[in-house]
Amino acid sequence: MPARPRLRHRPRRVVVLVAGLILAAPLLASCGGAPPPSGEPTLAAEHSAQLRGYFEALASMQPARLQRAVEQATPGSAARKYAAFQGDLAAARRDDGVAPGRARVVHTARGYDICGPGPGRRRCSQFTGMDLRDGRISGFDVDGEGIADNLSVGSGEPQDLDAGGSVEFLSSYLQPSTGDYWVVFRVRATTAPIRLDLARARYARVGGRVLAPVTRSQQREVTPGTAFTAVLAFAEADIGGTVELRLRVGATEQPVDLGTAPYVPEEEPS
Repeated sequence: MPARPRLRHRPRRVVVLVAGLILAAPLLASCGGAPPPSGEPTLAAEHSAQLRGYFEALASMQPARLQRAVEQATPGSAARKYAAFQGDLAAARRDDGVAPGRARVVHTARGYDICGPGPGRRRCSQFTGMDLRDGRISGFDVDGEGIADNLSVGSGEPQDLDAGGSVEFLSSYLQPSTGDYWVVFRVRATTAPIRLDLARARYARVGGRVLAPVTRSQQREVTPGTAFTAVLAFAEADIGGTVELRLRVGATEQPVDLGTAPYVPEEEPS
């Protein structure tokens, strides 16, 4: 894969990802279901009904519907991880006060397009190369690139904070169309408020550059007895590194290293 050009970014509010993450390619051709090139496989008609519900859930960006999409996908598959990430992202957007954007699903000869509004033009992402196993969706390409190596999900085990509360890595996704690496995590406060200050977050891999976020949630504090789902994005990053957070729990500042390496269970679910 050719090297990505170095881009200059300014921090962006999480609101900008409403149409920009699931609608992954900002300059794709418009939707419309054009016939595939000669020799390219088409999507079998008998799979359309079971697949459409999955992609309509992705387009909805509603946490409850995205959870159903998780359950529709093959356990342990890239399709299940992708739906889980989009559900985590939807929760982060909701917690940050961002209303769901509009999107529509178009069934094409090659798969599905998800199209939504963008500045001055309609934007679409193309989902092709469907892989089904035992009647469930297992994987696909987004804008012509496979997703299996770009996704990571957490173990479901929070990391306790010394002064009270916890932090849990939920999921991450390396967006092929932009090179941005999106990381979603949950901060829970118990007895004391937790100050976030996500502008100070950094991302690094062993031997790699230390990166500041180009996009972050805007929430500043998590109050006792509540939890907040946060998102950060880092430009030109590789998957599987560590997010370094500095959280202030009450009067105590506590550094947190949040690993984003893919979680691999000891036994894959059947």
